[in-house]
Amino acid sequence: MLPPKTLLAKSPINHSIIKPWESLVGHTRQVLNATKKIIASLRYFNIFRNQQCFELLALIGAILHDLGKATNIFQGMLLRKKAFCNKIHPIRHEILSALLIAQLNSPLKDWVQKAFAGYGQHFIWMLSWVAGGHHLKLHLDKPFHIHTKETDRLVRVQGTPKEFIFWGSHPDVKELLKMAACFACQKIEVPELQDVIIPLAEVDDLDAQNLKTIVEDYVYDSSNLVVQLSADEKVSLALAKAVLIAADVAGSALTAETTEPLRWIEGALQQYLVPENLEKIIQDKLGGGDLRDFQESVARSLAPVTLTIAGCGTGKTLAAYAWAMRHAAGKKLFFCYPTTGTASSGFEDYLVAQSSLERALIHGRAQVDIERILRSDEEDLWEENQRLESLKAWPQQVIACTVDTVLGLMQNQRRSLFSFPAIASGAFVFDEIHNYDAKLFGALIRFLRTFTESPVLLMSASIPENRLNFLRATLGERLAEPIRGDPELENLDRYQLEWCQVPEDCWPAVERILENGGKVLWVCNTVADAVAAYDHALAMNLNIAPVLYHSRFRYQDRVSLQERVINSFRQEGPALVISTQVCEMSLDISADLLVTALAPFPALIQRLGRLNRYPQKNSLPGRCLVYDFSCQENRPYRNQDLAMTKQALLTMINKPLSQRHLAKALEEIQVSEEIKTYSAWLDGVWESDQRPLREGDASITVILRQDLTEIQDFLKKRRQKPNCHNVAAWTIPMYLHPQFTLSERFAGYPVAGEGVIEYDPVRGAKWRKQSWEII
Repeated sequence: MLPPKTLLAKSPINHSIIKPWESLVGHTRQVLNATKKIIASLRYFNIFRNQQCFELLALIGAILHDLGKATNIFQGMLLRKKAFCNKIHPIRHEILSALLIAQLNSPLKDWVQKAFAGYGQHFIWMLSWVAGGHHLKLHLDKPFHIHTKETDRLVRVQGTPKEFIFWGSHPDVKELLKMAACFACQKIEVPELQDVIIPLAEVDDLDAQNLKTIVEDYVYDSSNLVVQLSADEKVSLALAKAVLIAADVAGSALTAETTEPLRWIEGALQQYLVPENLEKIIQDKLGGGDLRDFQESVARSLAPVTLTIAGCGTGKTLAAYAWAMRHAAGKKLFFCYPTTGTASSGFEDYLVAQSSLERALIHGRAQVDIERILRSDEEDLWEENQRLESLKAWPQQVIACTVDTVLGLMQNQRRSLFSFPAIASGAFVFDEIHNYDAKLFGALIRFLRTFTESPVLLMSASIPENRLNFLRATLGERLAEPIRGDPELENLDRYQLEWCQVPEDCWPAVERILENGGKVLWVCNTVADAVAAYDHALAMNLNIAPVLYHSRFRYQDRVSLQERVINSFRQEGPALVISTQVCEMSLDISADLLVTALAPFPALIQRLGRLNRYPQKNSLPGRCLVYDFSCQENRPYRNQDLAMTKQALLTMINKPLSQRHLAKALEEIQVSEEIKTYSAWLDGVWESDQRPLREGDASITVILRQDLTEIQDFLKKRRQKPNCHNVAAWTIPMYLHPQFTLSERFAGYPVAGEGVIEYDPVRGAKWRKQSWEII
């Protein structure tokens, strides 16, 4: 195949008319210009320790990031040439870009060394890591059995030709080098390069380089260089990677959305909050009243990091918006919730009606919740939620999101990296931090260490002493003394706990409450237990239809169930909801009786937040029945955590309890946990790959084969692509079962046939012919 006149970066819509952004040079210019706009927007926020190093890495990386696309195989694949249709490129294009910059002996590498070596002894290697990491695939090659497919390997051997050609002599490659020369240490001429033939494996010519050896040497040299980098160089490297990844997705996504992408970027990133934007939210919630004393204290805090510890239902969210009037002015406000349910509820309760405010709900299933909230698929806000999904945070003033949207940055999560320009200009509220597992809390610590200039409000119903000490040790004078909730509310006797040995002992109390028209919430630790309790309730003929609510439903069914649960508690008459942990934070309800399995103390506090949620002075405490529970194989909880809760309850049973009692008890529990603060983004250095942000058992999100026809009709009607966002409504999270292998996929999700998963709209999903999974 002869080189085409124009090298491509994207497959052209029309092969006879190549659009500017489809060409390698045109796409590179777009990414470079996007990078410049992002850098310009962030200079005000003072997040860079070494401004020059960061900017040069990002700008030159933007120019060279797709250099590896200039090969005969890659261009043949983009042009859909018959000879290349079923071929796999021996190496990912961005990895080849990295090799061309720093490892592959050629006049190109020599020119790069000469042009940029004056920026420091490690600069060339750092530049190669920025370019090579922009798709998060640059990392130590894992053993073959760990890879799910051949294309995950750094060097591919199946279905690849024995050699390929880098078209170094092409005028478009020279044009890229001319662009890069503008940032050189000194005035330098761009050389006339030759094409380079790169064999896949060893050849007879002993002096010839082969791809396998080049990659091995690159990985070895990169690994050894890591220890030589300073802390500032590592931060500059991480920031440059994030900016390039965001600029690359902007350069690709915006071409289909707007004729003026640079103006869109500039306008979006300058969309900051002004105090007046939040005034209406606060006044709407106050209804003519005044902030409570603790809310005023939070609002007046001048500390870089403010911590408030107040019970459920005491007004922490309103305090947060009052805090933001001072601290989020001239920034973007991120309100970070621990779950998708709490994020959607927070958006619905505080933001959806604020039409004068640029706001968005961001999490993996957000568009399903937006449609439910608006009751229409034709509203402007719903359309806005579809537009530029990967860049949705950029033009917003307030973002309600799961904490993963922000802290995912610490582990190279894609949505966080795409949102980086907005995150870097943000003020942050982290809600319910006592519910973070050790890994997520470690990511929070690392975030606070890194974004030292960003205002942060931490909110919690309570916090163990070890974590409070960790925060104090990390933040020093940046952290003010905790602001406690309103004493009048915190000291109200809201709960009375009673111990039951087995669940069966709880049913007489349930019957009495229901007979008197009361509301009952029963919380189980496993789906299996919840289904068993639901079946028991049906067998009792309670003259009321119980509701079963857990996570193993299609997401659209789960959203409907959540609405049914909330309505059953807000309407007159008795209600019985049997649930799992999913109710701990996402349900704004108030039960007259809470029945719960023994759980770790932070989870127990959250469950109690659904009991007697709005107490009045001198009212009787809400009754909570706690029955014993033990875990098999430490799932879903560690047995030692249950034992600590059981010990703490010894002094609390059959006594009126306040929020302050619970907070004090949690603070006194000696929690044994290892807070790991490793960050793939900051500590991976040369490597760029995603790591999990949270702890948890292996799980899998599936789509049922029986739903495929409905999904395809839905997508066709809306002219949408089958991607993970557009099919989220039909997804079901399942515990990963080793006996079942799901090879079929749709929109990136495994597809489960009727012979694999049994689905009941009332009871949810389970592996067919298997007992209900334990979680």
